Amino acid sequence: MGWKNWSYWLRGGFLLATIYFIYTLLINQLYGTVIKAGLYRILYEVGYPFNFVRFLVMGFNESFIAIIFSWIIAYIVFFLLGAIIGWIVGKIKSK
Repeated sequence: MGWKNWSYWLRGGFLLATIYFIYTLLINQLYGTVIKAGLYRILYEVGYPFNFVRFLVMGFNESFIAIIFSWIIAYIVFFLLGAIIGWIVGKIKSK
């Protein structure tokens, strides 16, 4: 079953969750580097919604379990948000 055969809500959810995954990998790769501090700050500010969802789940607790739990919850939230957007796009295209 290829990408073209997926329903719109599944495409939207997968796409937004994948964007969050790539953003998370990129921001963690740049974290703490002195050379790319400006790029890190720009990506952090551009990705504010991603960081905000993680903060809502994790708060100021920075334990390993809290970080993993916040990532899982954020993936679920962004998948659901993408699924809702994809569902709306599917409804519009089906008319």
